[in-house]
Amino acid sequence: MRHVIWALAITLLAGGVLADPYPTDRDRIISEADTFHSLEWYCSSSNIYVAGSPGYENAECDYSTPGWYTNMPYKWGGYDTVDGFLDDMALGRGAGDIDTSGTNSNCSGVDCSGYVSRTWESGRYSTATFANASFPIDWEDLRMGDALNRAGSHIRLFIRWEDASTLWVYEATAGAGHPWRVVKRTLPITSFSGYIPIRYDLDGDTTNFVRIDDEPTVQWVVENGLGNVWIPFDGEASDGFRLQHSTDGSAWATLQTEATLGSAAFRADVSGVSAGANHFYRVCSVNSGVPTAWSDTLAYRQPQAGGASVLIVDGIDRWRTQGGDNPGHTFLVPVAESLGRLGYGYESCSNEMVAAGMIDLSDYDVVIWLLAEESTFDETVSRGEQFHIEDYLEGGGNLFISGSEMGWDLDHLSPSADAPRFWDVTDEGFMLDYLKFDLDDDGTGGNGYVASGVASTPMDGLSIHFDDGTHGTYDVAYPDCYALQGSAEAWLTYPGYSDRVAMGAWEGMFGSGVVTGCVVTMGFGLEAVYTDSERDDLLLGVMTYFGAAVPVELSVFAAD
Repeated sequence: MRHVIWALAITLLAGGVLADPYPTDRDRIISEADTFHSLEWYCSSSNIYVAGSPGYENAECDYSTPGWYTNMPYKWGGYDTVDGFLDDMALGRGAGDIDTSGTNSNCSGVDCSGYVSRTWESGRYSTATFANASFPIDWEDLRMGDALNRAGSHIRLFIRWEDASTLWVYEATAGAGHPWRVVKRTLPITSFSGYIPIRYDLDGDTTNFVRIDDEPTVQWVVENGLGNVWIPFDGEASDGFRLQHSTDGSAWATLQTEATLGSAAFRADVSGVSAGANHFYRVCSVNSGVPTAWSDTLAYRQPQAGGASVLIVDGIDRWRTQGGDNPGHTFLVPVAESLGRLGYGYESCSNEMVAAGMIDLSDYDVVIWLLAEESTFDETVSRGEQFHIEDYLEGGGNLFISGSEMGWDLDHLSPSADAPRFWDVTDEGFMLDYLKFDLDDDGTGGNGYVASGVASTPMDGLSIHFDDGTHGTYDVAYPDCYALQGSAEAWLTYPGYSDRVAMGAWEGMFGSGVVTGCVVTMGFGLEAVYTDSERDDLLLGVMTYFGAAVPVELSVFAAD
């Protein structure tokens, strides 16, 4: 797919962002970082220049052939946004500049410090001045979105630990042996001689800093050999971490303590994971003997022979500020339990790991993306996540995405004083072309807190009730109403709200894809459907529509 906006792109951040009413979230940093890395752009002959030619003194182009390229180019002294770069390419300016002897204003791209400045949304800093926008941290405290800086030389953005001696990083690279691009790669810790781990924080500023959550983030729970799961997490602790396990999301038992998962731990490996059961996991940090709140809960169930591969994506970050003393949520539990009752196995991950490309959606037949009340501040689907979802659907994937504020975030808001940095020029196109809906109405009073199935659809005859705040999740006060696009089909409507559309589905070829994909979008969170049988019936209809292989045990049972 071609992730291009061209001259219609709006350069929202051309002058840098020095004042903002919101702190920076780590998922926002990673999404911005991957936007530069995943960028696909067209280099025309007018973007290719000869070093030293008029207008390109002290400049050298790393491109010699017109065509499509991936990754933002390196430009010495560069501090361009993605949209600004695409505008520049459309205007015929030079693509990148690998001459480090001086800057050239006729070229476009980013250098290492310009790249991190953009991802942090800190305003422009250099490797020599990042100390003015950060504070040093210990290596074992590195968390997603922190950076590794060698003053006066180079800076890299930290993603996660691969193992105890290897790091995943983003960086705009320069120098012999490296591509002159924004890249994502692993590097041994021996490559960081002279580097200092740092965390974004403008000293004395109450808004320009990265938000620090005491509790860790579980990044994914995936199979690592039959009967084994791999559970990496992002956190920091003076003593270490505790891992708990449950088969019902309610009764928890401690599997590993800080004696095993010390302060430098970043992953838990669990063996002996039984088949035919749901397995839920959560992690907390322990500081001076005191545990933090628990992380969000992720889950795993071993797939049955011949069953579809399913990924549940936890995109629910807003609960960190809604949950009070319990910022970690268990909203994934009812969804996982429904899949289990239907006989499907599954793996799960945080949305940040999709944005960073650590989890490949194409590995799964079905992706179930949970958003709950995720909205503008936390972003329902960030630009980086949009890129990966688009590629997945273009490749023939099956996506079921639900949340009550998607339309509000992607369609209602535009670049304005109330959302200057959380709106992306790609939002509306993504919504219309890939999710196949437009916002009809934001809803009110829960739209009656019930949706009815449309005749001759997979929801025919169903009555789906969702939470008004008294059924264990949250009050779905403003469920989205959809105006479906093209041949998208309405599956659920709100009988108490003028029969406006609550759920839609579309099947066909997305974007530049050449195979058929499917998307089902719902204007309230799947996790908020509060009777098990209704949630099971809803999911079964979706999975059947996707053609998701019925597991062996379920098909045998049905035949009986």
